[in-house]
Amino acid sequence: MEELDIGDVKFHISRPPRVDFPTYRRLQRLMLSPALGTRRGFFRGFTPAFLIAALVSFVGISLVQRPDYAFLVVNDGALMIDAPRLWLYAVGIFLLGAAAVYGSVLSRSRRMLRYIYEQRFTPILDAWFGEQGLRIRWGETLFVSPWSVVDSVHEEKGVTYLIASSGVSLAFTAQAFSSATEYEAWVAFVRQRQRNPHSAP
Repeated sequence: MEELDIGDVKFHISRPPRVDFPTYRRLQRLMLSPALGTRRGFFRGFTPAFLIAALVSFVGISLVQRPDYAFLVVNDGALMIDAPRLWLYAVGIFLLGAAAVYGSVLSRSRRMLRYIYEQRFTPILDAWFGEQGLRIRWGETLFVSPWSVVDSVHEEKGVTYLIASSGVSLAFTAQAFSSATEYEAWVAFVRQRQRNPHSAP
């Protein structure tokens, strides 16, 4: 089968530095939901902050509401929960359970992703970027594709992510280039190709 012609090669990256784990984790998140690239500041840490704020609010309301009553009251010799505060207990238990489940899922997913990164993640050996497409090599594996598969490009603090619909997404750091000027020129090039209407199928 004839290899796809990627056109005139404008950039060739040989043995770029292996991305670190936070960059790899960010790449996986963008692959799952490219829209997160424009809303990272809002979603990052939203759930933990919400749970903490809700728990603090629960404790605060519980302490100020009817302070003359104890949490547990004795009624005819039986130990009972103060009824006006029953809903606060229910909300508190729910929030504690949600926080525990969230922490467990987050911890497990991070351990799994760390294992994949350390044991399965293969560094890029060569990357060619042409007018019509890109060619990426990992060991014996060669990926060649037109620019139309690149759905989005995200540049964040010296790291650029290319999110592709083919399931192969890439991350390159500024250290992969000989100078900051070359890196900026490459970012402009991939953005222009990704947005180019002529690259669409």
